[in-house]
Amino acid sequence: MYSTGIEPGNTGRIHLGRNFVPTNVLGQPDSGDILVQGSELSEVKSFDKDEIFTGAIWLKASAADQRVSVEETIPSS
Repeated sequence: MYSTGIEPGNTGRIHLGRNFVPTNVLGQPDSGDILVQGSELSEVKSFDKDEIFTGAIWLKASAADQRVSVEETIPSS
């Protein structure tokens, strides 16, 4: 979520699912990874054998008017 868009009282969350649609209820096993305002999630390789997720990403908001910026990098061959 945009770190520059922090608003007092905004308790909304974004739930991120990898290859599944997450629920937006905290504590549920299928709620996925959670982003709150000003947070960031990224994946990088630490070791040569590490793999970066390349499947479908689903985002679901817990409240209206939550904005997310997604940047995708495609490795060169």
